[in-house]
Amino acid sequence: MERLPLWQIALRRIDMPVQKYIAIFIGGSFLAGLIVTIALISLTGGFAEGALFAGFAGVLLLIFLPLLVAFSAAIFPILEVQRSATLIEREMHMFITRMGILSLGEVGASTIFDILKQMSDYGELAKEVKRIEVLVDKWHTSLPEASRIVAQQSPSPLWADFLARMAFSIEAGQPIDAFMRSEQETVSEQYSTLYDTRLESVDIMKEIYVSLVSAGLFGLIIAGIHLVLFGIGSSNETPIEVAARIRFLLLASLLFMFVQIGAVFAFRATIPKDSTIARDELETPFRLNTTRTLLMALSITIILLIITASSVVYAWDGISQEWDKYGLLLIALPLSPMLIPAFLVGREEKDILRRDETYPDFIRALGGLLRHEVQNLVLRSRHLGELILVL
Repeated sequence: MERLPLWQIALRRIDMPVQKYIAIFIGGSFLAGLIVTIALISLTGGFAEGALFAGFAGVLLLIFLPLLVAFSAAIFPILEVQRSATLIEREMHMFITRMGILSLGEVGASTIFDILKQMSDYGELAKEVKRIEVLVDKWHTSLPEASRIVAQQSPSPLWADFLARMAFSIEAGQPIDAFMRSEQETVSEQYSTLYDTRLESVDIMKEIYVSLVSAGLFGLIIAGIHLVLFGIGSSNETPIEVAARIRFLLLASLLFMFVQIGAVFAFRATIPKDSTIARDELETPFRLNTTRTLLMALSITIILLIITASSVVYAWDGISQEWDKYGLLLIALPLSPMLIPAFLVGREEKDILRRDETYPDFIRALGGLLRHEVQNLVLRSRHLGELILVL
């Protein structure tokens, strides 16, 4: 069985007919975007001259925003499938390693999957194992056939290839331990190739991001120059009239914000995630100190936020006139205690990276020490043997 295209996998995973999804979600998103756009244009003066979205800007917003929301709802299933593929591939190397360890205990493939489906720390990969278990136990499908069915609908090509090879191996009668030993090398090579490919993609995305940021900054500069040259107003204007006068600057700022938000999601979806902190439930001193420090910092932040908000409300007339002097200070003051847990986490990350860098030297030193101890043990055994012969 060949793996289905990504859009077909997405359609099968929405758990409803396509017509119903289009009518409820895509159509509902378009209608909601249209209502929000009409309300926004109406509240800002309509299409009249001097309004925030006057003329072509209002028509463009009326068309663009509902279509953008509907398009987001349409591609959401595909993005969800891609997210599942990323989560599966992130855990594949550890999954294969654990399967190889379990296979050394002379257990069958079905028993291995029964054990692995209970390990929730694999996340999306555990759900894929659960699908195989449901097909085998409830639908009485053979393990090779169930593996092929799940592989056909899997969002990850790496996981699909592994299941296809495992199905063929089980049908051919190859022992599961031998198959797992060979798969560790195969999956490790595939994982290394995938890792390198994503790192190369990050370099390409970085160039694209720099270009988009440069274009966004250029747009902001042009909008600012246009405001300085042509944005003449008076001090008696209403906020809507002021916003209408700077609408090009607002539009450029909105596009620049979209670029930044999109870049965050794109980089998070592409960069391979290596957890700095181990995924276990051990109560280490670092975790205890971080939890206590975070709770203390949050408590102080809430107290300072209440005090700052009360002070701003009480002395708004004086503060509003000199907001350029006190505005940033009033914003930064309540959030300053959060620097303490951030400092602790940063220091721990530096310690972990330093231990990772010195790990090869530690292993070489440990190997030399063990070799020296083994040689001493052999010499002592020889002397002991000669002593026994003398006695």
